[in-house]
Amino acid sequence: MLTDKSDPVTVKPQIIGGEDARPGEFPWMISIQFFSTDKWEHACGGAIIDHRHIISAAHCWFNKKFTYRVVAGAHNISDENEPSRQIHEPCRFHQHPKWNYYIS
Repeated sequence: MLTDKSDPVTVKPQIIGGEDARPGEFPWMISIQFFSTDKWEHACGGAIIDHRHIISAAHCWFNKKFTYRVVAGAHNISDENEPSRQIHEPCRFHQHPKWNYYIS
């Protein structure tokens, strides 16, 4: 429960006790991004399975009206000019047939 006497919450962009990854340390990690208004936004992370497949949580792709992209090889997902960055457009999404947005 929060009251007006509570201390303000500080949001940090990392796991508690975590540290920044070194460039190239986790090459299988990707950023799933969607285009919103006038810029790309990070939605979720995922992992590369092979040259044609990635895996992520089903809720990352639930809104079919957005345009999505997958960014691989990035150390800083905010840096559009990072030389190691690779951008791919997904051609299909497969969700488990029993996945339900409202109970996930």
